[in-house]
Amino acid sequence: MVDDEIEITIPRWAWILAVILLLVTVGYFVSPVNAAGRPIFLSPEVKAISDFRNSATAWEGKLREIDSQLVRLLSGAYGSDLFEKSRQSQAVVEATSWLLQEVERVKAPTAASPLRELVYRATTVYLEAARATLVWIGEPTTENLSTAQAALDVARAALQKMERSEWLHQTE
Repeated sequence: MVDDEIEITIPRWAWILAVILLLVTVGYFVSPVNAAGRPIFLSPEVKAISDFRNSATAWEGKLREIDSQLVRLLSGAYGSDLFEKSRQSQAVVEATSWLLQEVERVKAPTAASPLRELVYRATTVYLEAARATLVWIGEPTTENLSTAQAALDVARAALQKMERSEWLHQTE
């Protein structure tokens, strides 16, 4: 038997070129892009701001849910079922309180401080509106209803101010 083994050697530059092409290809497919389709360079600071904006967008959605629940409670949707109204109102107070704790817990980059203040303010006043609604359910007087509705109006104004923030809806 004859051993006709041929040894093929691949030059080092070919291996380096193949690795570079592989990395460029992977980078092309996994790199985040902006609305115009251009790649975004995510430095740690830019990523922190992007992450905080994503959190703020999620909190905005939660505040909208809280708003609709408060409207439902104040509109008398539960009729005279005091237990259900109290239970729902307590759930809204707890959800708003948890949201406020989450907002306080998440560290905002210095550049996003204005957005953090808007989110914090909106969440705080929604908690006040939820508590005022709970008071009205426990003691359904016209004065308590007016207080709860006024607190909800203040909360809505804070949410609208937050929604108008360029930080929240800015595209890269």
